[in-house]
Amino acid sequence: MTAITDCFALSVRVTKNGSFRYRNRLSLRRLWKIHANPRWLFPTRAAARPVGRGTLTRSFSAAAQAAGIRSATPHSLRHGYATRLLENGVDTRVVQLVLGHSRIGTTSIYTHLTEPTRASLRNLLDKVMTGL
Repeated sequence: MTAITDCFALSVRVTKNGSFRYRNRLSLRRLWKIHANPRWLFPTRAAARPVGRGTLTRSFSAAAQAAGIRSATPHSLRHGYATRLLENGVDTRVVQLVLGHSRIGTTSIYTHLTEPTRASLRNLLDKVMTGL
């Protein structure tokens, strides 16, 4: 039987500007096959409900610390997921629905993090500055 720790790994990449980019390598299919609970991805041992927020946070923190990552939280996965969706061309309204945001402004916060947005800004500034 596969241990849950075998299904979860984080990798860290340093970007050009020196910031860190976390990549989630969670194989949800492998994890689900361990417990095969039809309702919860992370069930309690009794499988009656999902694990608590505190348990999930402590487990995530232990995994991040073991990987040498200091400033990651479970919410970092949500940010990373939203950013990857936007970088891959998923419409902001779709990301809004996936994340459950009631206002598009909340979702648009993620657009400043994407590389395509930065590249678009660089191109725009290059056009504006040409000929000055």
